Amino acid sequence: MCLLVCAPRVQGISFFLPNMTWLQPPGFVHKMISQTWAETTLASVLSNDTSGGAVSAAAQRTADGSTLVLRAVNTGNVAQSLAATVSGVSFVGNNGTSWTLSGSQYGDNTPSSPTGISPVQAPVATSSATTVTLALPAYSFVVATFNVQ
Repeated sequence: MCLLVCAPRVQGISFFLPNMTWLQPPGFVHKMISQTWAETTLASVLSNDTSGGAVSAAAQRTADGSTLVLRAVNTGNVAQSLAATVSGVSFVGNNGTSWTLSGSQYGDNTPSSPTGISPVQAPVATSSATTVTLALPAYSFVVATFNVQ
């Protein structure tokens, strides 16, 4: 079993011991996507992307049209602030919820710290009726949801 748990830079979806099972960071990414599934991709513009290609983002809307899901990845080693303007939606209220998964580039969750790198939930405010700004820590995956019309 030490080959799975003790090997450096091992990345899998989940790890198992006789007395416990826990997710690795890629497993949390799968969980974050499945819990915020949205069917329709929307046009979006990243207006302040200075990452040099380290940041990618996508916006989707749920089938019933009531929720916008914005997903962003920062593969760089520097935190970024990302402003995204989404076409065809108007935010209801000025707040949403974000889940941020970030850690070291080669980080993993060990048996002694099974949730060391796991999503952190926080409120996020919209900048205008169609624009939102997200904080993207280094090496992070962020999912934000908003009520829209």
